[in-house]
Amino acid sequence: MRICIFSSLLFLALSANAQHCPFDGFSTVVIKVTGLSKKEKCPIFHLTEITAPHTDSCAFIPGRIDYVFKTADQLKKQMREDSMGVFNRYMKPRLEKGQDFVSGHQVVFLTQPGKDCMIETNGDYRYLPRRFTVTYRYKGLQQKIIVAEQKVYSLCKANGSWKRILPLIVHLQ
Repeated sequence: MRICIFSSLLFLALSANAQHCPFDGFSTVVIKVTGLSKKEKCPIFHLTEITAPHTDSCAFIPGRIDYVFKTADQLKKQMREDSMGVFNRYMKPRLEKGQDFVSGHQVVFLTQPGKDCMIETNGDYRYLPRRFTVTYRYKGLQQKIIVAEQKVYSLCKANGSWKRILPLIVHLQ
């Protein structure tokens, strides 16, 4: 009897495919800008995908990704405008509490297909991590900083506290 109950519970646990938190599949890249004088206007920063041979073959977001980093105030405004989105509904209270990784920094949030190129093969998907740079124009010059794979943080709490999310330092000179 115990074996039957255990087997049934094990089967249910293994066959369940549910989202376990509102941030499941979401990732973030965070930057902290230093060296900017009070007289200077802050450049616009982009998270730009490094083009790879498979970039155009990605199933859900084909082509090269280019997202603009946002400040906490810009994110809050965006969330007021789109309050129905699940991500926004759950992220907004956390932003209002002043999450450490957002306060005073700029962020980009990525969905699963934004973080990984998902290539369909035989009815399943092969996940290829996308590689990124932070790009910006400063004093007339185009600048690029390669984003290490460890700097693309999963937001799912199963991967640890958000205190582990540390910004990539962008020092303007």
